[in-house]
Amino acid sequence: MSSPGSVNSDPAPPFMVRLFYRAGSLYQVSDFCSSPSPPSIEVHTWYSCTLYELALELADARPSAFPSPAVGTRLVFQLISPEDDDSDNEGSSRARFSAKDLGSVVIGEGGPGAEIENDPATERRERELPRTLDEARFLEGDYISCAILAPMSDGSVAHASLAKVNVGSTRSRHRQNQASHFGPGRRPKGTRSPPYSGNTVPMGDWDRNYNMDYYGDRGSNSRNRW
Repeated sequence: MSSPGSVNSDPAPPFMVRLFYRAGSLYQVSDFCSSPSPPSIEVHTWYSCTLYELALELADARPSAFPSPAVGTRLVFQLISPEDDDSDNEGSSRARFSAKDLGSVVIGEGGPGAEIENDPATERRERELPRTLDEARFLEGDYISCAILAPMSDGSVAHASLAKVNVGSTRSRHRQNQASHFGPGRRPKGTRSPPYSGNTVPMGDWDRNYNMDYYGDRGSNSRNRW
């Protein structure tokens, strides 16, 4: 606690990140154009913020969104960027977004129930990946999207690619479920330590190697940051 008369010299975070989250799969870019918008939290932070810190913020703000126990849960992150407005023939505009994979964090990684074995090529790639929002070329106004993947039925850690297997509009998947008794519908075309106490989240990795062809339109209006 600061002594009487002392001044806190720590600068305030320069901007706010809106962190969207969902259990089981990532959102599709079209979900960010719908109303109401998907569930999210606000994180006031710096460009030096890492996936580790984003995971910690989400776990602290929304513990009920995680399985219990949370050890072995994988959080998969994407950068959601607004594109320039498109105007139709009548002059009206609509919002458009593109998505880029950032990587994942595994709660309790390396500990009991969260063992992960990477091949040498994967480990080498992970060492070369960006670690901060700045390195990921995050701009103010961008969103971060997160999928929360519970451990598999055998207790193993879910692969990050599973966050995309079930990707789809929340509304469209609901309609498909109503029409069929065989699960959430078709896959999208183009198919990417001690028990967790809520106070610590282990280090994760940034990964930019998933195929994003079915995420949004990267036409001439894209900001071409990648």
